Amino acid sequence: MKRNNNGFTLVEMMLVLAIIGILMAVSAPGIMTWIRMAQYRGVAQEVDSALRETRSRAITNNRQHRIVFFVGDGRQRFRVEGSNGGIWTTLRQWEVPATVRLTGNLTPLVFNPNGSAGADTVNICDVNDSVKVRVILASSGRVRIDSP
Repeated sequence: MKRNNNGFTLVEMMLVLAIIGILMAVSAPGIMTWIRMAQYRGVAQEVDSALRETRSRAITNNRQHRIVFFVGDGRQRFRVEGSNGGIWTTLRQWEVPATVRLTGNLTPLVFNPNGSAGADTVNICDVNDSVKVRVILASSGRVRIDSP
């Protein structure tokens, strides 16, 4: 009688599943750290994008524009505002995830019609205020993202 060997035994399948489980257990902390850092970088890119947009609007409209940060009531937000004769109008707004905190000066960052602004740094932190990513604004209006 001829025996058919076209498959896996239960023992072989269980061994493969055990190896996959061990590999997942070993890699899970690294993956979680990577996911959290991706979230911090994502918020930094949103702040960077908002700063660039604000500068562009100031130059295009030949009027001051600013970014205002709001921290309170358990939420953090920032928004782009445009000046029209001394009256500030909200043009766009972002909400920051609860697991991320913005720290730094956080006073309104004003862009002049020539694109210049006051130099400042916005820190993207975890809930323990440990700085993960920085968004740096130069007085020339240049914006860059930096790791601490």
